[in-house]
Amino acid sequence: MIPEFPPPLVPADGPGAYHSRYTPLPSPSHSTHTYVSPQTVSHPQRQPFTPAQGSGSDRQAWKHWGDEKQYAEYSDGGSENFSEEDETTWSSGDRDSFPREGDDVHLQEPVHTTKPLLKRAALREDVARKQDVPRREEETRKELERKREEEENRRIEMDTIRKAEEEAERKAEEIKRIEEEAERKAEEARRIQAEAEEKAAMLKAREDNLRQREQDLEKREAEARKAELKRKEEELKRREDEIAKKEAEDLRRRQEESERREAEARQKAEQERLEEEAAKAKEKQQILEDKALAERLQREQNESSWKEKERANKIRADEERKRAEEKRKAEERRKAEERRKLEEFQAAQARARRKEEEAKQQQADFQRREEEIRRKRQDSWTSEDSKARSASGWSSNTSASASSSTKSSSTGPNPTSGWKQTTPNPNRTPTSPSTPGYKPRTGSSSSYSQHQFPSSPSGTPHTPVSDAEWRRRQEEQARAQQEKFRAEQERLERERQTKEAGRIMSKEEVIRLFQSHETQWQKLTKGEIENVIWDAFPWPMVKKPKDVADINAGAIQAYVLNPHFPNNNGKGDKDKIKEQIRRWHPDRFERLMPRVAEGDRDRVREGAGEVVRGLNDLLTKFNGPAGMFG
Repeated sequence: MIPEFPPPLVPADGPGAYHSRYTPLPSPSHSTHTYVSPQTVSHPQRQPFTPAQGSGSDRQAWKHWGDEKQYAEYSDGGSENFSEEDETTWSSGDRDSFPREGDDVHLQEPVHTTKPLLKRAALREDVARKQDVPRREEETRKELERKREEEENRRIEMDTIRKAEEEAERKAEEIKRIEEEAERKAEEARRIQAEAEEKAAMLKAREDNLRQREQDLEKREAEARKAELKRKEEELKRREDEIAKKEAEDLRRRQEESERREAEARQKAEQERLEEEAAKAKEKQQILEDKALAERLQREQNESSWKEKERANKIRADEERKRAEEKRKAEERRKAEERRKLEEFQAAQARARRKEEEAKQQQADFQRREEEIRRKRQDSWTSEDSKARSASGWSSNTSASASSSTKSSSTGPNPTSGWKQTTPNPNRTPTSPSTPGYKPRTGSSSSYSQHQFPSSPSGTPHTPVSDAEWRRRQEEQARAQQEKFRAEQERLERERQTKEAGRIMSKEEVIRLFQSHETQWQKLTKGEIENVIWDAFPWPMVKKPKDVADINAGAIQAYVLNPHFPNNNGKGDKDKIKEQIRRWHPDRFERLMPRVAEGDRDRVREGAGEVVRGLNDLLTKFNGPAGMFG
């Protein structure tokens, strides 16, 4: 451990004021010598001091204590040894004021005790010097910064002066250029003025020439206008005659079209009535089925746990899928059966027509043969007596045969009827025995029996179906087929639109969608909501449209004709379409536009126009000559 070394004494009142020349220092703990305080002041070299040091300075009063030559050592009986460097530390006055060899200086402390003190003093001096270095460096740095700032200021000032001079030179050059440009423009203006005066003279001469030409041209144009006016009057008269004829023709055509449309309207009204009745019955049946299904599902939900619900949902989905598959297969079988029946019906009609033609041909052949019989019978009356008997027998047999063939009552053959052996026409198709009402004749001639046609239960020949009755039956069959086809097309169209809208929504989801749209319409009508945006508008589509291009008649049809669409008071499809048209009518819809967001008003207005067009197209399909899809 290094003992504490007290700071050196400094002058209090100037260079000549000194404290005691010796400061008692404690001996190190390890020293074996006894320290004796001197009675007189020590030698000045034991207390070095710099006169230039002020009272407030933090510099050490001594220096270079690490060198042993700076201290007095009385090893030879009082002689002292000073270094040359220490001579510069003290003034001559100070040296003269101190006692020299005659002073009673007793340095009783051994040299080995002084050396540690000197080392500690040197350490303190080094510390002070190191502490003084940052301050000097800071002062040097500040001085350099000040000089650099001054240099920068001088450079900026020089740049400013240089720029000002360059700007002045540039402005002088610009002024010179402007003056030259002004002079050039003045010269150009004088040249242009001279050219303008020359052109003015030329134009004046040309105007005089043109004025004369215009007068001549106006005179010719007046004559041409008179001729053109006369021609136009004649053309107008001819067109008026053509328009009158065309209007008369259009009036007649419109009257015929009006009569045709009235007939079609009556037919369509009857068809719509039948369709509405069928739709109401179907809707009632669907409502009953939906209620039963809802009650069954509610019971299952109350009676089963979450797992059972999942299982029930899975089973229900499987059942629905199976039912849908069965329904599809049944529908395919039904369609196949209908096609088969239609083909059979058409084949039966073709057979009936062939039979009628054959019957007519047979009737003509029968009449021709009867005429031939009558002619032969008349000829037999004028024959000779020898032939009268045979002719009489032949005539009676022929008469009996004809009577039996006419009334179907004769039972015996007639071998003398030679004309009955005629071979039938190979191109003629005989009547099928399986035809209803067919009864083969007995007792008539073999040839004649080959061409028999069905007889009525009363024994009279079969009466063919009239053309009017046949057409009526055909129209009824066609209407029934058309109705089935229309219903099937409606169902397929709804399924297609639903698939296009995304996944197939469940019944509950569709019902919630319709309820949400109805609530939104009520709030819009009552003004309960404001700033409605495009996405929040109740568009009549299952899938919400992203833009006007997504709105189409097919999607609107799938929405309005959905079986779960709210059916207030049992309205039919046509009434629902009309109600939607009234709701989206431009005049009524325009009242809702102030409640639409400002940025979406034009787009919503355009979308509403597309909705109205789609609804009108849908209503037109219902009002067509053959109904929807006709």
